[in-house]
Amino acid sequence: MDPESRKKLCRGTCGVCGLIVLVTTITLLSGIRHVGEDEQLLVFHRNGRYVEGPGTCWVPPGTAYRHRDVQVLSRTEYVILENRATGEKSLSKGPGRLFLGAWEEAAGKKDAVSIKSDQYLFITDTLTGQVLKVQGPSLVFPETAFHELGDPKEVVRLAEFEAMVTRDLNGILKYHFGQGGGESVSLEPFAEVVSFNWTIGGDVETNHQWATIDRIDTRVRQLPFWFDDIRTSDSMEFELEGIMFWQVVDVERLVQSTADPTSDIWHALRARIAAASSQYGFVDFLKQAPAMKDELVALEKGNNTDFYTSRGVRLHSMELIEVELHSDGVASSITNAIASEAALRINEVEKLRTENELEIARIDGQHRMLMQELANQLLSDARAHEAQTQEAELRYAREASEEGQRAAHELQVAENSATLRITQENHTFALRAVEAANRVALETGRSALLDVLEANLRKESASTGMVTGLHMGKSVDEYLHALQSSLPDLDKRISLFTFMQELGARNATSLNLASGNAQLYVTPESANLYLGPSRALNHTEL
Repeated sequence: MDPESRKKLCRGTCGVCGLIVLVTTITLLSGIRHVGEDEQLLVFHRNGRYVEGPGTCWVPPGTAYRHRDVQVLSRTEYVILENRATGEKSLSKGPGRLFLGAWEEAAGKKDAVSIKSDQYLFITDTLTGQVLKVQGPSLVFPETAFHELGDPKEVVRLAEFEAMVTRDLNGILKYHFGQGGGESVSLEPFAEVVSFNWTIGGDVETNHQWATIDRIDTRVRQLPFWFDDIRTSDSMEFELEGIMFWQVVDVERLVQSTADPTSDIWHALRARIAAASSQYGFVDFLKQAPAMKDELVALEKGNNTDFYTSRGVRLHSMELIEVELHSDGVASSITNAIASEAALRINEVEKLRTENELEIARIDGQHRMLMQELANQLLSDARAHEAQTQEAELRYAREASEEGQRAAHELQVAENSATLRITQENHTFALRAVEAANRVALETGRSALLDVLEANLRKESASTGMVTGLHMGKSVDEYLHALQSSLPDLDKRISLFTFMQELGARNATSLNLASGNAQLYVTPESANLYLGPSRALNHTEL
C-alpha cells in the first residue's frame, strides 16, 4: 500500500476511533445522575435492584430507575418496613431520616401512643399471641414489627367504700377494695371486670328492672318495695309501700352466694310480711302496721341472720310509707261510710255554728248596753274630776305662793349666815398665816445656830486631830530613831512598830471583852493556827 493510501487509512481509522470514543463518552455522561439529600435513586438492573444517593451517581444507560423520597421520622413516629425479596418485616423508630434498602417498602408512618399515669395499654405479638401490659406514664413504641398497640385504657380508681371483682383468663376471681385510701385497678391481659345485674325498683313482680353493677358500693343502700297482695286473717288485701335499708359487708361471700342480692332481700321480706299480716284482722292490721314492721325487723336481725350473713349483707331497718286497701269494693264502701259520717258531722257543725251566732248576737247586744252605761258613768266621773282638779289647782297655787315667800326668807337667812361664816374663816386663816410665818422665822434662826455649832465642832475636831497627829508622828519618829542603832533596816523597824500597834489594839480588845458580856470568835487565819491536812479532821467540831 502506497504511503498516501496508508495516510488516508490512518486518518479514517482515527476518525472512527474518535467517533466511537465520543459516542462512548456521551453515553457514559448521559448516565450520571444527581440525587438530592432527601431522595434516593432506585435502580432496576437485570441482575436485581439497588439504591444510589444521595449525591452524584452513575446509572448504566438503558437501565430503568425511579426517584424515591427519603422519609423523615419525628420523635413520636415509627414505620414498618417489609423486604419484598425475603418477606421479612422490621421496625424503624424516629427521630431521624429513613433511607430504605433496595427491596424495602414502607407501610406508612405511624404515631407512638402516649399514655398518662392513670392509663395503660396492651401490646399484642401477632406471631406468638403473647400480650404485654405497659403502665403509664410512657411513650409506647412497638418493640418489633409484629407488635400491635392497643387503645389506652383508664385505670379504675376505687373510692374507700367501693369494691370491684375481676376475672382472669383461668376464671379465677380477684377482689379489689378501696379501703385504706383507695386502690387503682388496671386489668391484666385477658382479664375482665365482672358485672352484676341487680334488681332495682319497688315492683319486682309486674315491672322487673335491673341495673348493671361494676363497682359494689359498701355503704348503706336503699331498696324500695311495693307489695300489692298482702292479706290479713279476714282475707282483706292491702298494698304496702316502703323502703328497706341494707348494706354489703362481705363482698366475697356476696359474689359466691348470689347473683342478685336485692331480689333475694325483696322476696324474703315479702314472705315475712305476708306471714306476719295473716295474724292480724282488717282493723288490727291498720292499727298495728307500724308495730308489726318493728317486730319484723327485730326478728330479722335476731333470728334470721343466717339468711343475710350467708349472702354477705346486713339489714339495718325498714320504713313504711303507705298502707292502702287493695279491694276496690271495700274501699268504696269505706269511702261512702266516711262521706256519710263527714256529712253528718258537717250538719252538726252548721247547727252549732248557727246557735253560736245567735248567742253571739245576744251577748253583743248586752255588751253594747253595758258599754253605754259605762260611757255615761265615765262622763259623770270626768266632770266631777274636772271640778276637783280646778279646786286643787287653786289650792296648790295658794300654797305655792306661801311656800315661795317662806323659801325666800329662809334663803336670805342662809345667805347672811354663810357671809358671817366666811368672814370668820378669813380672820382665822389670817391669824394662822401670821403664826406660821413666826414659826418659819424661828426655825430659820435655829438652822443658823446649828450651822454655827457645826462649824465650831469641825474646827475643834480639826485642831484635836492635828494635835493627835503631831503627837503620834513624834512618837513614831522617836521610836524609829531609838531602834536605828539596833535595827538599821527601816522596813523592819516599820514592821516592828506595826506589830506593836496591833498588839496594843488586841490588848485593848481583850480588856474590853473581859469587862463585858461580848463573845469572841477566832478563825484559824486570824489566830495563825494550823490544824493539819483536811483528811485528818474527820468532821470534828471545835
